[in-house]
Amino acid sequence: MDTMKQFLLFALLIPTSFSFPFIAEGAFHVSGSLSCHGRPYSKMPVYIYEKNFLFEDKLLKSAKTNDDGSFYIQSSGEDLLSFNPYVYVPNYCGAVRSPDGICTVKAMMVRIPEENISPTHIPIISYRIGDIELSEKVPYEEMGFGSILGGVLLKNEHCMQY
Repeated sequence: MDTMKQFLLFALLIPTSFSFPFIAEGAFHVSGSLSCHGRPYSKMPVYIYEKNFLFEDKLLKSAKTNDDGSFYIQSSGEDLLSFNPYVYVPNYCGAVRSPDGICTVKAMMVRIPEENISPTHIPIISYRIGDIELSEKVPYEEMGFGSILGGVLLKNEHCMQY
C-alpha cells in the first residue's frame, strides 16, 4: 500500500514540477494622474490588462479615477512564459456626444516595465506613469497584434452611455 501511495505522489508531482518553470507571475502597484484640457479626468475608467500575444488580452482589474483624476491600482497575475501587464484608458477627452452616447477611437496604453513588477503575487514595487494630459498626444505602446499593420487587427473604439 505504501508503494502505491508513493507512486501516486510521484505521478502527481512530475507534471507539476515541469510546468511551474513555464509560468511567469508578478504583482505591482501602478498610479498616475489624468486630466482633460487642464481639468481632472474624474470618475473615468482605468483598466489593467495582461497582454496575450496570440489570444484576447486578459482583464486583471478595472477602476475609476478619483475626483482629482488620480488612480492607484494594485494587481497581480500570471501567464505562460512571461507576464506583460499594461494600463489601458479609453480617452473620451474631446469626444463628440451623440444621442446614442459618447464614443472615442483614442486610448492610452502604457506598459508596466518589467523592473517595476515584483516576481510574486505580493506587490512590493510601485510604478508611476506620471501626470498625463489626455487632450494632447497620449502614450500608446503597441504590443502583439497591436503592433501589426498599425493595429488594424484590434478594436480600439469604445462607447459609453451618459
